[in-house]
Amino acid sequence: MANVSEVYGDNYSKEACLGRIKYSVKILSSNIAQLSFNIRHDSEFIWKANNMLPEAINGILQSVPEMNNFFRIDHIIKTSPQVNMLPYLIDGPVEYFRLIDLKTNRLYLLYITPSNMEPY
Repeated sequence: MANVSEVYGDNYSKEACLGRIKYSVKILSSNIAQLSFNIRHDSEFIWKANNMLPEAINGILQSVPEMNNFFRIDHIIKTSPQVNMLPYLIDGPVEYFRLIDLKTNRLYLLYITPSNMEPY
């Protein structure tokens, strides 16, 4: 009986992991670009401990402006003074983002956890 690497190749596990990250980033980014913040999405595999993987954060930061030219999105680092603008902080795995809509001049603050995404 053949093992997984013989059937699918040596990079199968790595490529499968990158594929899951890209899929999750695409779902989160497309919902942000459509201002659909209240979603439930299991994204456990893009998290390490209480932090989102850097490649997932960068993917969201790149994808959202590509999907909607009027949006600018920033990642709010949890240890920076910028977290003081948030109404409350979540204990556990979470990442915070600031979304600016240049068309309507609105600011949105949102958070993403391994199981959902919601605005403040």
